[in-house]
This record gives sequence, C-alpha cells and structure tokens, in this order.
Amino acid sequence: MSMDMSIKTLLIEDDAADRLFIKQVLLENERTSYDIHFCECLSTAMEMLEQNSFDIILLDLILSDSYGIDTFKKVFDKYKGIPIVILSGITDELVALDAVRKGAQDYLMKNEITPILLKRIINYAIERNQLMNKLNQKSITDDLTELYNRRGFLNMAHQHLDLARRIEKKIGLFFIDLDGMKDINDRFGHQEGDRALIYVSTVLKECFRVTDLIGHLHGDEFAVLVYLESINDLKELEERVRDKIQKHNCVSADKYLLSVSIGSIYMDPQEDIDIQRSLDKADQLMYQEKAEKKKLNASKNIE
Repeated sequence: MSMDMSIKTLLIEDDAADRLFIKQVLLENERTSYDIHFCECLSTAMEMLEQNSFDIILLDLILSDSYGIDTFKKVFDKYKGIPIVILSGITDELVALDAVRKGAQDYLMKNEITPILLKRIINYAIERNQLMNKLNQKSITDDLTELYNRRGFLNMAHQHLDLARRIEKKIGLFFIDLDGMKDINDRFGHQEGDRALIYVSTVLKECFRVTDLIGHLHGDEFAVLVYLESINDLKELEERVRDKIQKHNCVSADKYLLSVSIGSIYMDPQEDIDIQRSLDKADQLMYQEKAEKKKLNASKNIE
C-alpha cells in the first residue's frame, strides 16, 4: 500500500469516547493518512454508504439500532465489496470466529488497539479483500458440493491460521477420503458417485461448526480445518463423522455402503505452519487407514 495514499475510512461507532480514541490512534500513523467519516447508528451509516465510496469500514457490533453479529450481516450483505474490520467490546470468541466465517476481514477488541496493530490490520484487510475479489472472479467454490474448492480452501486456511494465532486457539486438520468412489462410479454410474459426494459434504457440514473451514479438494478428497480446545477433540470429531455415515447406511436403500478414511493432525498456529505440507501429512495418515481397511477386507475374504 502506498505511503502517501489517503484511506477513506467509515467508522460506525455510537460511543463518543471510542470514536475519539480510534481517531487519535489512526492519526498517530504518520506514514499513512486517513480520511475518517463517522456514523453513530447503522441506519445513518447505510445512507452514507449509498452516497459515498469507502476503502474500509470499522464497525462496532453494538449500536443504538442494531446488535451483535446481525449488525455485521446487514452491512456485509449489501456492501460485500468493502472490507470490514470489527471493533468491539464483545469478548465472546465465537462471535469473532462467526464474523470472520461470514466475511469480516478481521476482528479486534477495543482494549487491544494500538496504532501499529490497527494500521497493519487495516492494510491487510484491504489487501485481502482485493485478493478475495480476484479469487471470487475465478471461483473458489465447488459447484457440486458448494464447499470451497482447493484454491479457496488453501487461501481461506491462511486467514483461519492468522485468527487462531491471535485468539490463541489450537488447530486440527482433517483429510477425508470417500472409500470406493471408483467402484461406485463403475457399478452405478457417475451420477450416483456425485450423489455420494454430495451426501459426504452434507455430513461434514452437519458434523462441523459454521466457524470451521470445509473444502472439497478434488474427486473423492475433502479437508476440514477446525479450531480445537484440546487434542482429544480430533478423535471425537472423527467418530462424529463415522457415526453419522453409519447411521445413514442403516436406513439407506442404496445398493452400496458409504465409508470414509480419515487422517487428522493437531497443529499449534504459534509455530510456522505450511498448510500444504500439513495436508500432505494428514493425507498420508488417511492412506494408512485405507491400507489397513484393505488388509482387513482381504483377510476376511480368505477366511
């Protein structure tokens, strides 16, 4: 971002003391100038957005005429092209995660704000938004499953890792493969294979939270990036997926049984993480399970 450019900023904040504080913080950035506009309520802000263009929106979630995540959604749904950074006193981490999942560029607690941090977040938010607009033009979702495709998953994973570092959450990564996909296609046709993929994607959406990142990487391969409280959550989430599929098999009229092989790893985002290498590692663990299944089936056939 150019040193001499002026960033046109809309600050939507109903507390006069907070408005003054954020203005002072921004003005302390000597290398970047800010053209700051203020609104005290959401209705006034929406009118201003209709009449003006802005580089970024700094948004408080608690206003006189709107509250919580709905405040963000009302702005984002109408002005998706403008990056939004949420500045709030709400300390609920799930609100922060949900806001990012729904499209916020970042989330910053007011008591964490410093001139350097706010400037960096604003710059990154504008740059990420520009990148996302380019990616959206190329499509980052899979038409069949409506999940992120490989490109979308890899790019969004970096944003999730950055947020995990800030809120000091551990990360789990799952590599999930639909067993017997080729056999389903060969015996029952590709339309049936597509139906199996859609069902697996539905299971993943039901088993994981809206704040988790789910992707259909290629063919029969899926990946999920999740925020964890402990390493024990990995096995619990694996079993949740397997149990859901098993329940489907018990009531399904399909001529085949669905199953998945899963590889999962536990990561500390405070360490240097290469997401592609992490995927490769989880992929190897998944193939170990798949190989064990084949050995078990072979021994049963011999018996």
